[in-house]
Amino acid sequence: MHSNTAVTHDSPWNCLSQRLAQIGLIPHDVGGSGDCFFKSVSHQLHGNADGHVEIRMAGISHLHNHPELYIESISDDSWDNYIRQMSLPGTWCDHLIIQAVANALNCVIHIIDSNANSPQATIITPVLQQGIQQRIFIGYINHLHYVSTVTDTNNQNISKLQCVKRKYVSEYNKDNHLPKRITNSKNQLSKGAAEKKQERLAKKRANSKKQLSRETAEKRQERLAKMRANNKKQLSQETTEKRQERLAKIRANQKKQLTTETAEKRQERLAKRRANYKKQSSQQSAKEREERLVDSPIHEQTQAKHNIDMFHNSNIYTVYQCSLCQEAWPINFTPRLHNQYQCSRCTNDKELPKKFSKENSMIPSSVPPQLEGLTQVEEMLVARALPIMRVYIKPGGQRGYSGHCINLPQNVAELAHSLPRYPKDLSVIVVKMKGKDNNFKDVTVRRQNVANALQWLINNNPHYKDIIVNQDSLNSLPLHGVPQDLLSVETENLENIETCEPDLGPQNEEDIVYNESTEMSSFLPIPECQQQEVQAIQQQLLLCHQATHMPWPTVDNEPLNEYVNPFLATLAFPTLFPDGKGDPTNPSLHRNIPLAERVKHLLRFGENKNGRWLYRFATHPRFAYWALNMIQRKRILQQTAIFLKQNPGEAHLTAENLQQMVANNNTHVFISKLSRYLSNITGSNAYWHKAKEDLKAIISHVGAPTFFFTFSSADMHWPELHALFSSSLTNTTPESRRQNVINNPHITDWFFTQHLENFIKHWLYSSLDAEWHWYRFEYQARGSIHCHGVAKLKNDPGLCQLSETALRGYLAEMSIAKAEQRDTLELNEQILEGKKASQAVCEYVDWLLSTYNPNPPDEGSWIKPSIHPCQRQHKDIVNMQQSDDDYVDLLNMIQRHTRCSTNYCLRKKQNESDLRCRFHFPFQPCTSTKLEFEPIHTKDGNAKYKAKIVTRRNDSRLNNHQRLQLQGWRANCDIQVVVDYHACVEYLAKYASKGEPRSPILKQAFNSIMHTCKNNSNPTKLIKKVIMKSLGQRDFSAQETMHHLMSLKLVRSSFNVIPISLDGSRRIKTNTFDGSITTNDSLLDVYANREKYAETIPDIVMLNFIDFTSKYKLVNKKLITQPQNTIPRVFPVFSSNPKGPNFSLYCKYQLLRYKPWQATQENAWDNQPGSDKIYITSWKAFLQTKYAKQHVPDWFEKLQTLQNLSENDTDSEDFSEQLPQREEWMHLGDLIPGSLVNTTEQISQPDYNSYDWQNDKCKYAHHIIGEMPSWIKSKQDTCLIALPQQNVSISTFSDMQAHAYNIIRKHSEKAFPKDPLFLIVNGVAGTGKSYLINAIRNLLRTSCAVTATTGKAAYNINGCTIHSLLKLPVGTRGNKELTARALVRLQNNLKRIAYIIIDEYSMLGQTMLGWIDRRCRQATGISDEVFGHLSLILFGDPAQLPPVADRPLYHSKPTSSIGEQGHLAYLMFTNVIKLSVNQRVQGSNPEQSQFRELLMRLRTGDCTEQDWKLLLTRQPTNAPNLVEFQDATRLYFSNEEVANYNVEKLSALQHPIACVNARHSSDLAKKASPDEMAGLEPCIFLAKGAHVMLTLNLWTAVGLCNGATGTVIDFIYANNQQPPDLPEAVIVKFDNYRGPSITESISSCVPICPITVSSQTLDGLHERQQLPLKLAWAITIHKSQGLTLPKAWIDIGQTERTAGISYVAISRVRTLPSCIIEPMTFERLKSIKKSASLKFRIEEEERLNELAEQTCQIK
Repeated sequence: MHSNTAVTHDSPWNCLSQRLAQIGLIPHDVGGSGDCFFKSVSHQLHGNADGHVEIRMAGISHLHNHPELYIESISDDSWDNYIRQMSLPGTWCDHLIIQAVANALNCVIHIIDSNANSPQATIITPVLQQGIQQRIFIGYINHLHYVSTVTDTNNQNISKLQCVKRKYVSEYNKDNHLPKRITNSKNQLSKGAAEKKQERLAKKRANSKKQLSRETAEKRQERLAKMRANNKKQLSQETTEKRQERLAKIRANQKKQLTTETAEKRQERLAKRRANYKKQSSQQSAKEREERLVDSPIHEQTQAKHNIDMFHNSNIYTVYQCSLCQEAWPINFTPRLHNQYQCSRCTNDKELPKKFSKENSMIPSSVPPQLEGLTQVEEMLVARALPIMRVYIKPGGQRGYSGHCINLPQNVAELAHSLPRYPKDLSVIVVKMKGKDNNFKDVTVRRQNVANALQWLINNNPHYKDIIVNQDSLNSLPLHGVPQDLLSVETENLENIETCEPDLGPQNEEDIVYNESTEMSSFLPIPECQQQEVQAIQQQLLLCHQATHMPWPTVDNEPLNEYVNPFLATLAFPTLFPDGKGDPTNPSLHRNIPLAERVKHLLRFGENKNGRWLYRFATHPRFAYWALNMIQRKRILQQTAIFLKQNPGEAHLTAENLQQMVANNNTHVFISKLSRYLSNITGSNAYWHKAKEDLKAIISHVGAPTFFFTFSSADMHWPELHALFSSSLTNTTPESRRQNVINNPHITDWFFTQHLENFIKHWLYSSLDAEWHWYRFEYQARGSIHCHGVAKLKNDPGLCQLSETALRGYLAEMSIAKAEQRDTLELNEQILEGKKASQAVCEYVDWLLSTYNPNPPDEGSWIKPSIHPCQRQHKDIVNMQQSDDDYVDLLNMIQRHTRCSTNYCLRKKQNESDLRCRFHFPFQPCTSTKLEFEPIHTKDGNAKYKAKIVTRRNDSRLNNHQRLQLQGWRANCDIQVVVDYHACVEYLAKYASKGEPRSPILKQAFNSIMHTCKNNSNPTKLIKKVIMKSLGQRDFSAQETMHHLMSLKLVRSSFNVIPISLDGSRRIKTNTFDGSITTNDSLLDVYANREKYAETIPDIVMLNFIDFTSKYKLVNKKLITQPQNTIPRVFPVFSSNPKGPNFSLYCKYQLLRYKPWQATQENAWDNQPGSDKIYITSWKAFLQTKYAKQHVPDWFEKLQTLQNLSENDTDSEDFSEQLPQREEWMHLGDLIPGSLVNTTEQISQPDYNSYDWQNDKCKYAHHIIGEMPSWIKSKQDTCLIALPQQNVSISTFSDMQAHAYNIIRKHSEKAFPKDPLFLIVNGVAGTGKSYLINAIRNLLRTSCAVTATTGKAAYNINGCTIHSLLKLPVGTRGNKELTARALVRLQNNLKRIAYIIIDEYSMLGQTMLGWIDRRCRQATGISDEVFGHLSLILFGDPAQLPPVADRPLYHSKPTSSIGEQGHLAYLMFTNVIKLSVNQRVQGSNPEQSQFRELLMRLRTGDCTEQDWKLLLTRQPTNAPNLVEFQDATRLYFSNEEVANYNVEKLSALQHPIACVNARHSSDLAKKASPDEMAGLEPCIFLAKGAHVMLTLNLWTAVGLCNGATGTVIDFIYANNQQPPDLPEAVIVKFDNYRGPSITESISSCVPICPITVSSQTLDGLHERQQLPLKLAWAITIHKSQGLTLPKAWIDIGQTERTAGISYVAISRVRTLPSCIIEPMTFERLKSIKKSASLKFRIEEEERLNELAEQTCQIK
């Protein structure tokens, strides 16, 4: 039936044709391959055979869902195995699946037999008949092959078809005695109710089951035997290709089903699987399972062989390219539509455009011929930006990949405007090997190629359009050769590389990826360990420096900011991004994508050329390193920022404090805390330390593992890997395989991880029945990946405990000769038990692993195979003899430590003269496995022993192995049993965090930087530099680089380890609405109050903290169950040594762990005051309880000795929550000259140590200097400043302006008594609010007070601030009622005031309005009326930014009583006027109308794609008038960006920079934020010519208000003082200032002197004295509110952190051409609408609009 050969149409065919002709049909063959029945059914139902898989799976589904209809038929066989086997494509059908197909499809199947001696037809009808049934006709030839049928239109018997159908049905019903009511019931079933339908179906299933049960045992056995024989015959005839094809179809079908599976169905399926597995496991006892595993060698067990077959079947991949994202990546299933294949990510992306599509600018353009084939130096010559990665070129390399690494950090030089570069300007050093032929492809330069490439880029790349061709540089290039100006050094060939790798087997020539004959095509960054090379380079550089050659490495004075510079990748790698498309640094995507995901996409981006997949980004020698560098450094800075935010105490340490730590050798706690934040950075030292601690927690929780294992990569041999790169494996050469690995490090690394994951599943779990595992990836000296791990088997007999028993017997045997008679009996018992235990260990080891070689090469009978055994495919090993030969070949070629050398394993230990192999080869032969004990060194000199397994061995150089493991993995591997805890701990120290100890590198970097820093260095920047330098020590191979960029895990485990702190630490969170900081309850808090869950979880009160955290967690204030694989890692951890200094703390935290306690921690020590004595006595008392005996691990040892544990030092929980932005002064401190630089961005400054800061005093007379502190106050009292009067014409009012004016006029004309007026005048920026305010001032005159919420806004309307008018509290200062003189002064000021106008009311918060209400009541004495019966008129735009540190007026939940008072007062404003005509955005031309409409949509978050494209026309790369904006005000979303730009401008002045520190009255005052100190910064940075802003209102009437800008002219310092001291004054020339000047020579100059402000807290009064100034080339968008700027350069950031920030920023200008806007994604604009705050604000605007409509009706 399922033969691969074509069916011959002989006599059976003719017989079938004749039978079919009787009913007007002819046979139609639709193919075989085991699927002929299903293909025939598909052809009958759908007209083609393509749906055969669905037909088969429909039948399988029916078998699975209705086993009661079939299962009795195969009771002697496994139902699950039957379903699994029948699910495989190509499996022959039988009567069960045919019946199941009929049942599932509700069709009657007529099977016409070709055998003349058989009945003419067999009719299969559904058991559960439903509705109208379709009838299909299938032919059956010689009981071997099914064919479909088609109607013969020329046959005269076609009219008989229906009659024959009825005849067949009638005969079938008659022969089988089926009741006629079955046919009649069809209509009844379709008409019945759903409930009755189900009931009837249930009855029918029961009836069918009953019929099947009547079958006799003999008949059933006979039928099942025939079925098994038939299946066995079919499988035996199946070829390997057909089998692979069948399995591939099964996998594809299963994967297809899983993709369409709903979450509920998935959970249901998994539940059924778990229940079935549990049922099967329960039926097999532990003893039976152990006997099954141990009684026979694993490699001989049928199940194990099957598992390895399944493993190799799972590793067959084919590369397919997604039609959308064009990523070409291996998959292990066959897509239905090859040409229209879409990856799962693109399929699941339902939005448009899809993220990784061409429409989202994520598909790079093809590389033109002019850029193809450029060498690395040629590309660098034409690149506008040059990443400095300290790269060098080196032929060959030690052990292949040695030197393939990158050092953090990197810089990117400034953009070139003239190309090509001169070769001497490239940071390239050619390292030559003495005595070698040094030919380097990558440093060759061809002049014409450079010229052609540059010309193409100028013509086609928009980022090269303004480039000037440097003909002099171009002509200096060689026609074809290595440029003479490239720096080169010559060094010895270094071979002695220190390594602590495991023995990875012999290094054959074919295993080495890079050898001396390989032409290198890669730039290799300098490895730190190769000191000889480094010294040679330094010596050469010294000589070159004397000859005026370029210093190395080259870093320009002002490197580019790689995180914000658009299209940086295009500028640095023009051969990868010829026209800029696909650039990962493009900020103008339609939908935003994280940088790491963009890079990952590029690495997987493939192009098919000549039948091979090429990955230009993965193959490029420098791109991946550059990308990893950017991503890693960004993560480093993020983690550092989190550390500084979470640890304000460390953030406020001075450089002197840090230096003192180093001097006192007291850096451990600080470094320990710092390293925990770095553990979130994959691959860092702290990351590996955390991995080791997690593994220790696992072993502590679940016990020691059974064995260690190691797997190496055979990336030069594995056929499954190289099949991805070539369609044929028959003609591959070592060189072609080598190039496959070199050019595809990303696929090579990924394949290993997939290979290992599948092997762990099939070998470790399915074959060895493992309980848990843990492993980590690592990279060999040659750069290839390998892994180390541990695993625990379920049949582990307790090797460590047995070894301890054997050790006791060994010690008893040693001491029995000296023992007294009464002790001999006991010792003999220990000896006997020890021997039994030793025998059990040896038997288990012999079962698990081997060191026996059936045919050692030293005996001379083994012949080396012509093909490396790792290149053999598993499917080609078909019999036992081939398997045995393959096993021997693998042993002799990859498992033997063939020779020892000083380059690899020979080491000399202290006090020894001989070199010894660190792997202890060669071993002595041993006839049988035995357990030995060897003494180990101890500090106290007492004799202690370590267990050691000596295995049966006949080959002195053979590694430990397991045959099943070796032949399955087909590469070097290792397996070592764990027989004592000492070996386990040794593994942890050596491999879990191998080669990367926790603190030495970090500590060395810390000490190094602290020794060289200055006392006035900024401590924040020092901490960042420490972290950057410590991580800069890490080197990455090519494959490891890809591992990180592909976001692959470095550690995998069966367990989820959760860190839990016992010190009460809480996670910090930020209120997203008002920015306030709160803390979440810690697990300790939840545990202390667990009693409230006792109703639902009765036993929860009796759980100790460890059990509680292992079982439960709090999610959204609900207690839910933890996954079963959760392991808690609890800290702090202290030594259990009773003589240690921290023993009392050890006892304290042990009590908190294991003793149930409630409410408070003191309950753990019986509510006694905590002390060392109390902790110790309470712990000892608890250990004597029954509860402790049951719940404390190692209870007896703890109780008896308390000396067996040795824990690490204090640890605490790490956090990564986002906190509010750091203040601008903190970022300035990171960047300002005079201290070490932040990361790599260095600001060039001359040496100003000799600058005389007293010079400026000479310009001013002594008496003028003496008057400076009180100059503003005296001038304010004596100078009469006439406020400018604006001519207001009521006739020019708009309708709404006039309506508002008339309401106020009519109210003012009303006679007393009258109700106060509460009016809101709303309008967007530029609608004439200020114009209306001036008109109202002219109307009301002295009865009106004009105020604003900010000084700048008050100045713009010639008013004062509401704070100064009503003496409102600022921050935490003055939160109390006015009394005495202050109250009298306020009452006098408001004596004639009846109306108060407040501009920019959107910045009023509930608390502030509450204080306004209180002050007005105090001022008028009318305390029982809102605002003291005064009328208030609010002007503003609710779409402007909300208040800082206060809730908006419309917020429904005030935070305090004063806030609630303000909220209620706000609701009294029922009169609203809405101004709509925009006076700022004037003009009726289309451009202005378009800009006006854009602003309105931006205001509500309804931006369109056209709006986004319009804004992108003003991005820097598109704006034609960019030069005009060099002096424009920069608006940024964050303090950090503001600080960066201000420092850049400050350094450009080339003047000495004064770092001015504030004076503080207390340590708490130092830590107070500027907001708490009226805007005064703890530290400011100034220089002559600096553009500054005033941060306090000093004299608002003349323009000296908060927000006023000016330029620093002079510094006035007292005698013998200089920065960082406070100056007596700073002379500032202010813009838009209309007051007197302190000097006649320069107008508008004002002395700004230090101001003292105070903050009242619970701890007392704290003061700060500082200059009220800050740099102002750039300001935050918050600070720009209320300004109208002639020009602005705007960056709205990546997120809408505050609702309205985008609208406020862009609406600061009158026209769109008046601004430059940094590019943003379309998603960024769409995210405005998602803001919860925006939703509340829009609801408030709708309410105000309704009130405005009502107000319009007032005449």
